[in-house]
Amino acid sequence: MEIETELDKERPKERRKTYTRIAYIADALITLFLTFIGFCLYVGKEQFLIELIKVSLYPILTFAGYYAGTRKRKTKKKKKEDFTPAEVVVD
Repeated sequence: MEIETELDKERPKERRKTYTRIAYIADALITLFLTFIGFCLYVGKEQFLIELIKVSLYPILTFAGYYAGTRKRKTKKKKKEDFTPAEVVVD
């Protein structure tokens, strides 16, 4: 029981570390993408950029919708699994 209590105290720190790592990765990807767009505009490949956005937008939006739907379903499932403790009757 004591070990579980100590582990529970550390969980928020680990969650923050995970979110921070995800934020760093997302920032790097966004920076890379915006740099690529800027380079394409600088070189004069606007038509290529428009076609790339047309082709890549559908899979990105599909994945985002699927991800959002599965997260919503998981939170509903967790709420349903909550239980109320039974009342203890001593004779």
